[in-house]
Amino acid sequence: MDKEKGIPAVQCDQCTAVGIPSLFVCRKCGGRMFKETKLPDVGMVYSHTTIRVAPEAYRDQAPYDIAIVEIKSGLRITARVQSEVAGKVQIGEQVEFKTADENGYWFKQVN
Repeated sequence: MDKEKGIPAVQCDQCTAVGIPSLFVCRKCGGRMFKETKLPDVGMVYSHTTIRVAPEAYRDQAPYDIAIVEIKSGLRITARVQSEVAGKVQIGEQVEFKTADENGYWFKQVN
């Protein structure tokens, strides 16, 4: 992923709906052509949970927070939220995009 500020996303050439990369078909219109775009790097926690009993590959990271982050465009992204203390993420809290990698999207709490 490039280091340009903003959340990596794709936009349908046909209807301009926005989604996260790896879309093959637009959920809104069925279009198959997309262009890369960036979304604002700030979102709001729509829902969240704290993982305390993690899958084996992530056990050394538990506890950690997973949230559905809503971006201004209305798009909701499932992401890890980095916080100083797991379990302190709140619905409605503002979070900032940090990075995207093979494990998904990462946000951090905005103090």
